[in-house]
Amino acid sequence: MRIYYTMPPSQVSNRKLLSPRAVLSNILKRVKNPETDLVFDFHSFAIVSVTNEQANTMPTVLEISEFDIDALKTEIMKQFQLPNQGFTLHYIDSKTQRKVAVDKSEVLERAILSSSVLVYELATGFTPLSVSSGAISLQDSFQQDAKSRQQYDIFISYNWGTKSEVTALVEQLKLSMPSLKIWMDHKQMQGNIYSAMSGGISSSKLVLACLSKGYLESVNCNMEINFSADLKKPIIPAYFFDEGEDVTGYKQSYGVPFMITAGSLYSDFKRYDINSPKWQSAFSVLCNEIRHVLHPEPIVEEVTSDSLKLWLNPVDFVDDIHAYASEYVKGTRMWVVDALNDWVDTDERAMWMNGGAGTGKSLIAYSLLVNLPDTYKVGSIFFCRHNDERKRDPIVLVATMIWNLYSSVESKEFRDHIETEMKADNVRVKQENKQSILRDPVSAFERIIVEGLKKVSPQERKLLIVVDALDELDILTRKSVLTILTSKTSELPSFVKLLTTGRPESDIYHSLQSLSPFILSPSAENNKADLDIYIRSKVEAMWTRFRPESDVLIEKCFTLLSEKADGLFIYARTLCEYLRQQFLSPFDALEVISTFTIGPDGVYTAILDRAFQDASEGKLNMFRRVFSVIFGVQKPLGLLSLVNVGNLAEGEAETIVAELRSVLKIENGVISVIHKSFKDYLTDTTRCNPLHHIKSIDFSLSNRCLEILCSNLHQDMGQANNVQEYSKAKGRESPYFAEDVQYALEYWSTHFALAFQDSTMSQAQIDVALNSLHKFCTSSLPYYLESLLLLNSLNSVFRVVKTVTPFLPSSSTSLNLLTDLQFIATNFRSQLLSSPHQVYRHALIAVPTETEYYKLYSHLAPARLILGAEANWGPKTFMGHTGTVLAVLIGPHGDVFSGSQDGTVRLWDFESGECYRTFMGHSKGVTSIAYMPDGFLVTGSLDGSVKVWNIETGVCEHSLVASLEEDVEVMSVCVSGDRVVSGHKDGHIRVWDLETRVARTLEGHSQIKIWRTVRTLAASKSLVVSGGHDSLVKVWDLESGSCIRTFDGHSQLIRCVVIGDDGDTIISSSDDKTIKMWSLQSGLCLKTLEADSEVYSVALSHDGSRIAAGCASQNKIFIWSAVIGEKLTILEGHSLEVRALAFSSNDKILVSGSRDDSVRVWNLDAAESCQPVTPNEWKNIDQAAITCLAASSKAKIVVSGSYDGQIDIWSTETGKLLKTLKQNWGFKNVIRALVISPDAKLIATVNYECEVCVWDWENGKKVSSWRHKGYVQSVGVSADGLTIASAGIDKVVKARVLTKQPKSADDESSSEDETASENNQLMKDIALSAKEFIEQEEYVAVDFKTIPFEGEYNPVFSKLGIVIPPGSERLMFDPEEWILLKDGNHHDRLFDSRMERTDASGDLICWTHLDDYKIYALELVSNE
Repeated sequence: MRIYYTMPPSQVSNRKLLSPRAVLSNILKRVKNPETDLVFDFHSFAIVSVTNEQANTMPTVLEISEFDIDALKTEIMKQFQLPNQGFTLHYIDSKTQRKVAVDKSEVLERAILSSSVLVYELATGFTPLSVSSGAISLQDSFQQDAKSRQQYDIFISYNWGTKSEVTALVEQLKLSMPSLKIWMDHKQMQGNIYSAMSGGISSSKLVLACLSKGYLESVNCNMEINFSADLKKPIIPAYFFDEGEDVTGYKQSYGVPFMITAGSLYSDFKRYDINSPKWQSAFSVLCNEIRHVLHPEPIVEEVTSDSLKLWLNPVDFVDDIHAYASEYVKGTRMWVVDALNDWVDTDERAMWMNGGAGTGKSLIAYSLLVNLPDTYKVGSIFFCRHNDERKRDPIVLVATMIWNLYSSVESKEFRDHIETEMKADNVRVKQENKQSILRDPVSAFERIIVEGLKKVSPQERKLLIVVDALDELDILTRKSVLTILTSKTSELPSFVKLLTTGRPESDIYHSLQSLSPFILSPSAENNKADLDIYIRSKVEAMWTRFRPESDVLIEKCFTLLSEKADGLFIYARTLCEYLRQQFLSPFDALEVISTFTIGPDGVYTAILDRAFQDASEGKLNMFRRVFSVIFGVQKPLGLLSLVNVGNLAEGEAETIVAELRSVLKIENGVISVIHKSFKDYLTDTTRCNPLHHIKSIDFSLSNRCLEILCSNLHQDMGQANNVQEYSKAKGRESPYFAEDVQYALEYWSTHFALAFQDSTMSQAQIDVALNSLHKFCTSSLPYYLESLLLLNSLNSVFRVVKTVTPFLPSSSTSLNLLTDLQFIATNFRSQLLSSPHQVYRHALIAVPTETEYYKLYSHLAPARLILGAEANWGPKTFMGHTGTVLAVLIGPHGDVFSGSQDGTVRLWDFESGECYRTFMGHSKGVTSIAYMPDGFLVTGSLDGSVKVWNIETGVCEHSLVASLEEDVEVMSVCVSGDRVVSGHKDGHIRVWDLETRVARTLEGHSQIKIWRTVRTLAASKSLVVSGGHDSLVKVWDLESGSCIRTFDGHSQLIRCVVIGDDGDTIISSSDDKTIKMWSLQSGLCLKTLEADSEVYSVALSHDGSRIAAGCASQNKIFIWSAVIGEKLTILEGHSLEVRALAFSSNDKILVSGSRDDSVRVWNLDAAESCQPVTPNEWKNIDQAAITCLAASSKAKIVVSGSYDGQIDIWSTETGKLLKTLKQNWGFKNVIRALVISPDAKLIATVNYECEVCVWDWENGKKVSSWRHKGYVQSVGVSADGLTIASAGIDKVVKARVLTKQPKSADDESSSEDETASENNQLMKDIALSAKEFIEQEEYVAVDFKTIPFEGEYNPVFSKLGIVIPPGSERLMFDPEEWILLKDGNHHDRLFDSRMERTDASGDLICWTHLDDYKIYALELVSNE
């Protein structure tokens, strides 16, 4: 018996073996609570972790019954598939950091007692067997066009003896279906069959197999049809047998072609004459089959199911299941049924089947679909795959599990629950800008699967959820799946059980041990029995035509194969497949089998040595090129895609793939290695022949992917016109991209980063890689963004930028463009998610004009911002809160937290601005948040509670409430060490014990009710600083609970306190409009910084050099130098005052929260380039709100009226202010409406004084005015621009007729007298003499009328020739505040305006923004 102990923090990975020499008192003295903090357990075996120190691998856990070196090595051989014990073991001594050889039992015991990881090292010095010498480095293949390969429709597979009949058939096919693209060889194939048919089978959609006796006897034809079957090509058989031939007999003698085409409808031509009815009938059957294959009828799904599938985007394992079905042999793995029967009534919720690589665990998981007892029903099955990004992603795993359960669980309540969650998630993502719950596998499993299954009535049959190959999940992200298994499985209803398979890697082993699963390990006896059945079925199928004459030889082959396999399924499978594809007789096969050594490495070595025994260096290079691509790609690809992505020749790829099919897996035409062990073998020089060694080629793959993107991407990849929305469903079911293009879209950046991480990369290669990226960034970036949206992968932008930019030179064009792309994906997220078409609309029009992206790609946009455009990027903006943001925090991993008046705390992804978790539980506003070590968040709320949240799960672990008395609202929280401290409205500070949930109270602030609130807190390791409404700042020692210092210097309440990282500097801000710097040590006020209003928020940089502040009367953030006390920078972007601030750990980022409900992220490196703040700028008041707008496309101007009575005329050509017309300040002069004359010479305005004014804006002069006896309803101008009319609520229309006359020298007294004009009298002509003429002209009133009206004023306007400005025929606003571009009967969403005041004229439209009251104008442009 061996005893293990686990010390807090209680994690199973901290378990250690208890030594007989252990001093128990040294362990026990660390225990605070013996009932919870210490766990002893015992086993009859010892646990040892073993690794080979490869990158991105976890140690594997082995269980040994004694400290025996040979027994341990035997286990290592089985687990890691090593051919023999030719390896050494060592561990690293934790004290000396030196290697210690493990070659004795006592050393092994010492290593295990110290919880050391054992490392095995293989012996070096492998000698090549029979391969020619020469250079072994990977050579670049010839450069090929990167365009995605064109496919053929039909490949004609035929024997030369039927050439004339087959040619006649092909000619008829071309006549009947002219669009068919047919591949047919017209030369008798000689030499290498696969080189001869290059570009044939792999690039065709179906294969027409023209069967004849000659075809059946031809080795080449058999290779063709076998290769077609391996590539999972649809095969249509056509019979060309002579009349009277015994086709039934042929099926017995030549079974393979008939087996491959079994079940397919064949066309029997029997060499009939082409004009005969029988030939025509056979031809009709053939044509129908071809049409059926090439144009299958679409499967129509229910709308709900379709939308659910679109939401979940599950993995389809149909091809995997078909592949396992072809491998599975009936009668094997039946011992699993017994284990399931034993498990069904136990309390164990999970079963874990472990075992070494190659033992057939995945096939066992598949066998459940065939042999499952009646007491079970499979609800979901997921096969994890190390070489497929989606099949190794925990997010995809849980989403697929949801889809499978939705399809298999026949419960309306369960399906309704999932559909409700889908609808809520769509709202969460599209309307609330939060992250989808599916992005958090743990939360998705709990809320959708666990809560949904709880609504299902108890079931008689157990619902089985299967997850195969846990060890092949992404090693960096699989923790979430282990969390589900260990903490969420127990919450499932009792009728649900979960079965997992996987190698016992350390994290998996220790996590599942804590779950106490039902453990199932394939025994040697069970494996051998199953392998014998499998091998016998394979050899009998191979050699049916040699029986019964060769039964003795077949039995010898079977016996030898069984011995060589030694319990390894992968060995038996690989060798049987090799023999099948070599078309060997039992006699020849026996000789071949005898040359193979035991273990997978022996099989791989023998197969490769035989394949390249007399191979030229060119053939070896061909092998290395092809397999470097197969190993190098991040997910398996079809042959044509491998060819293009790897820049291979089609002939060489088909040759190598066909000749080495025994070590490859081909599922539905997708090619990968038969087993991960084969890749491990060929990439390890200590295991494989050096001439077979495969090196990484990420440099080449990165460049090729970028070439593919540059060659294949273009605008409108979704083939939508300007007014159509893209369909995500179409992107999934009828892909927009060929497989190779989609691969390049998804993985170019991965290869780029891996290439730069390779220490062997030369400077020349670096230059080539950077040039390739430069070409891509400067030619294809918008098309790339559109393509990501079509793939529903906008968030990939942030991963790509984060992956690539560390390797780019600073200030390079590529770096600038990728940075621009990141800003676009963040700031225009909602617009881009509405339609990929917005890449060329809002998300291009709104890009700042000085960015490289705008300069390079603005010509792709149909319009430009001519007013309101930004020059450079401002802050990132995170929207989603529905109340004032009162608290912000940057976590240790760079994520942004925010607390709001809306009662929620949100966790934002720093790069994307996506809210991926919302903490909901407070009933009132969240006033403060603080980070706690070990992944917890503390929040305080006006509801009087302090809550402690698990950040990873979003679960509230503790809820602390002081009392139900009045005034216990939490105003601030902080964390000091492992203690939570809260400040309350009742004037008390409470220090909480999280275990007992009892608080110790600190008192010292005023208890007079109006002054007693503790407004703000800050903490160091042992001290807490508080600021109160009593205007005092206090410092508290938490150990003693005493106040050790009081700072008295403010005259009004304290809004915010901060303690510097130096532990001495304290910053406080107050409603007395000052910020003070204090020294804790001296107790003195070091500096006082004066603001012009109450300072609501303040933050101190971690290096102590800068202070950031937000004030009551400003929507700006002001940055001071904490050293010299001068203002450095103003940050503008919020529309209301800033209530919370926080610096990042490196002081390069500032996060702010505001009463405008937004969180903004500022890059301070960019902000420091701003001009220093001057005293006048500090006192500036924001511009008055715009009240009305008018636009003139003819004059290219926009006119605005504002609350202060000012009229501004803006040029749409330069974006500059041309003229300002001012009235006296006062409420009555507020501009209510304005209109521009058709010739754009005059502007008519209306104010709250019921006055209409007419302006000659170019001269800056008011030329006429009149009043109504009530508000003016409308003002208009005639087509010639000389008659201005207004209608008021006084029920009269007043009209002024103007003319343009030479300016009079003494005409300063010609103000109109409205009262004299009331009787419609003609004004006296103005006498002008020659000596009074000057060169200028001015507008002069020559007629004024007052016309009463009843009902509507429009008829009067019409008689006077007054026209209302027609607006724009092409531009308009929709109710959702988008600017629309009219295109016939359709409307193209052009720009998301969030407008308040609007006007349009011709190709010009202007508006003011709801948030910042700025004036914006947009103009259509011609890109011809």
